[in-house]
Amino acid sequence: MNFESKTWVALTVIVALITMGLVYSYLKGFQEETGEFKEAVAAMVKIDEGTKLTPEMLKTVKIPSKYLHNQAVTDPQDIVGMYTNVDLWADEIILQGQVASSDNSSEMPYKIPAGMRAVTIAVD
Repeated sequence: MNFESKTWVALTVIVALITMGLVYSYLKGFQEETGEFKEAVAAMVKIDEGTKLTPEMLKTVKIPSKYLHNQAVTDPQDIVGMYTNVDLWADEIILQGQVASSDNSSEMPYKIPAGMRAVTIAVD
């Protein structure tokens, strides 16, 4: 290697180190800006509409509090045993309006006891 090649290699390494330091300081400042983290409940797997929620389907994730939706569920035990009103994708944060219990739902399928069936009859 001649002197000119060594100079370019050294200059490239120096510029790479400076760039790495600048990116690190930017990301560190961004992390401090997000503030405190809060827990939210997310779906662990894809959950179809009308499915009864079990603890195995749910997980908690940490999200910066300023990005957390005000309707997000924060405790998995609050929604275990409830039914989903919509399809939930894996890793999707669950909102209170996306689940319903048999007590507060106006939907007929949620009010039918386990092992029972409902029949409707058209009346003129």
